[in-house]
Amino acid sequence: MGNGNGIKDINLILEKVIEEINEGKDKIFSITESLKNEFENQKQELEIILVNIKETIREVDQLEKKDREMRNKLAKISANLTVSDELVKKVYNEALETKVRYITKQKEERELRGKRDKIEISLKNYLKNIEEAESVVCQVNVVLNYLCGDLGKTVASMNEKNNQEMVIKILEIQEAERGRIAREVHDGAAQYLASSIMRIDFCKKILMEDLEKGLKEIDELKSTVRKALMEVRGIIFDLRPPYLEKQTLEESIQDLIDTFSDESNINIKFKMLNYDKCNNTVEIGIYRIVQELICNVKKHSKANYVEILIEKGTNYLFISFKDDGVGFNLEEVIHESKLRKISYGIVGILDRVEGLGGKVDINSRINQGTKYRIKVPIIRGSMIDDKYCNSWWSCFN
Repeated sequence: MGNGNGIKDINLILEKVIEEINEGKDKIFSITESLKNEFENQKQELEIILVNIKETIREVDQLEKKDREMRNKLAKISANLTVSDELVKKVYNEALETKVRYITKQKEERELRGKRDKIEISLKNYLKNIEEAESVVCQVNVVLNYLCGDLGKTVASMNEKNNQEMVIKILEIQEAERGRIAREVHDGAAQYLASSIMRIDFCKKILMEDLEKGLKEIDELKSTVRKALMEVRGIIFDLRPPYLEKQTLEESIQDLIDTFSDESNINIKFKMLNYDKCNNTVEIGIYRIVQELICNVKKHSKANYVEILIEKGTNYLFISFKDDGVGFNLEEVIHESKLRKISYGIVGILDRVEGLGGKVDINSRINQGTKYRIKVPIIRGSMIDDKYCNSWWSCFN
């Protein structure tokens, strides 16, 4: 049960992680696309600048050549004393205008080269960021493929393994229960029936010789058959208690105790406090636990007195069970039961309590009796830590 819930939790976590990673991947992909668009824009701008630089360089070269020509022309005119002042002034203005245009173009060339250098650096950075982003996207895809593929298969395998283990456990319990029923029939009803068959043959002979003695033998035969019938009814009763369908849990347990008391000399004190109806699975589980405890007393403890207390708390049902029997070594009993693959008795009690999501504490000493403390959640699977539970658990001795 715990493994099943654990795997369900892993699946939920896995789905959440995959969802988060996919969202992160989409954001990275969006950023990458933005970087690519900006890279293309910058690249186009660089191409325009390179064309402008080429054109500007050509113009600068032309202006540099013209500037030299104008300076030479101005020098010649200035040296010629026959040239009018107006002509000198005109050539001077042309040379100055050429010089200004030349300097302006040089400055424009430097600015274009500066822009080119910045864009080239920017493009390198964009390219690096794009490559890194694409690398991250690739890595994220690898992780997603692993989470959705290999790890998903691993979790599915775990789930399948858990289901297989559960099926094996159920089969083991079924086989153990069949073995228990077979032993019950063999040790009880089968022995009585075998004895009855022998008595029938004996009765035939007695009746022919002594009618009165034969009738007495028939009465003893009826008693033996009646015991066999009681054993069979007891086995059927163990398989499915009819009382819980028509009675309360308290009434059903009391009938169980009354039947047990009629068959033994053991005094049983039973009390149930603060109880009202629980779900059927929990009630059947509690009934079976008490039944198993009483059966252990009958078969093994040699007790004279048994005390049973069942109390309902806020979140739990509590069972206190103690006897004054011979006691036992708990570890040895559990070890022997597991070696013999027995799933009833002490091991059966432990399995039933665990199946209900509860806890059991057993305190037994040789010749000093046995005490059981059992708590079972009213709502299956919810182990809530409350003050009432802790108080009851700690103060019970």
